[in-house]
Amino acid sequence: MDKIHFYSYQDGLDTISFETKVDVSNDKYSFKDESYEDTFIEFLFNENEIEFKRFGKINNLMTFRLNEYTKATYKNDMGLEFEYEVLTKEIFIKDDKIKITYDYFMDKEKISSVKIILILKTNLLKNWLE
Repeated sequence: MDKIHFYSYQDGLDTISFETKVDVSNDKYSFKDESYEDTFIEFLFNENEIEFKRFGKINNLMTFRLNEYTKATYKNDMGLEFEYEVLTKEIFIKDDKIKITYDYFMDKEKISSVKIILILKTNLLKNWLE
């Protein structure tokens, strides 16, 4: 069974961290968001960008392109909804580790710096036997 460790640091503080089962297919990781009830996360890896989708009781969409500003949206089940921009400062991918560092802005004002780290733990024996 494949698992993923998900870590999110906002302004250097560990704000979200969990380990859960992950579905890995081609260029996509899909897993349950253990930090919020009935919510799921997908990372889609395209040629020059990474797309982050959070859906369920929280709906959040961000696209990460190195050194570019991109539009993002957030909406939760309590009615809070807003748009913002992200500036991707780092995308690091090596083996089963991914790190994305970005700043997010509202009305051109920097709100926070965020770092997301994903560590994929695959069942190597299972993969080798297939």
